[in-house]
Amino acid sequence: MYQYKKLKLKNGKTIDEHRLIMQNHLGRKLDHDECVHHKDGNKRNNTLENLEVLRRAPHIRHHRPAMSRRLSQDNKNTIRLRFSKLTEPQVKEIRASSERNCELAKKYGVSKFVISRARLNKSWANI
Repeated sequence: MYQYKKLKLKNGKTIDEHRLIMQNHLGRKLDHDECVHHKDGNKRNNTLENLEVLRRAPHIRHHRPAMSRRLSQDNKNTIRLRFSKLTEPQVKEIRASSERNCELAKKYGVSKFVISRARLNKSWANI
């Protein structure tokens, strides 16, 4: 269930109340990389004193359970493979293929970005 308060704007669009409050306070729109964090953890408490702006990466690190920070590299690789959209044989086919990234993306049902990372060894570097 979505826990944030939503507001409907005059133009028909909706926005999370905490984001609108912070944008009004700052006098500008938030960047794509900016998140509004609820200090007390209560997503319905949108008082200005309870809100702070964080960049996306630090915000994710803040909410990630402490246990996941302690995973070994082997465990991280296992988790990545478990949630990957491609299999090892598919990655080998992609790397051997002369087809364009967009064609391969359609073929495997993933984005061109996923194909590019696999081809450049930025993902699946272990094979």
